[in-house]
Amino acid sequence: MERLTRIACAMAIVIILIDKAALAIKCYECTVHPKRQQNGTTIERLCSKFEESEEFEVDCPYSTMCKKRLYRYQLINKVQESIERGCADQKNNSMNYVKNQWIKEVTVAEPYSEGCIRNNDDGSEYCHCRGDLCNSAPKIDSKTTLSNGVDTMGVLIVFNLVKYFRNMDYY
Repeated sequence: MERLTRIACAMAIVIILIDKAALAIKCYECTVHPKRQQNGTTIERLCSKFEESEEFEVDCPYSTMCKKRLYRYQLINKVQESIERGCADQKNNSMNYVKNQWIKEVTVAEPYSEGCIRNNDDGSEYCHCRGDLCNSAPKIDSKTTLSNGVDTMGVLIVFNLVKYFRNMDYY
């Protein structure tokens, strides 16, 4: 009976970890100009100095996707390109009237599909992808990013289950 309890606990932990992994995503964030926060401080994660490092990693509690935007500016004799990276804009704030009071409700919408869309007016590209830190590449291949993330998650789960079962005492 104790063995069944341990197996049930292990499965519950795996389900919780998968659920948390599905809800929390990390993205690279950088901007063209320094970003001023509400408290008055300035964050300088400039895309001109971007590198795949922890300095540019951010948690995205209100996103299930990362974004990357390529801006193209037509100058007199050349086209200037700039890139921004960050969490996809998916947070919806609303107010609901419940039991004689207004309650703020935050939801995460799913308005984007994976891949890139080009704006024909100015040549800008808007890219969205799923998976931690998927917005680092110069070009986003959504099929590769998705399958690599699923493969990695599967390997981690199997590894941890094998490790757990090897440490169990059999009576």
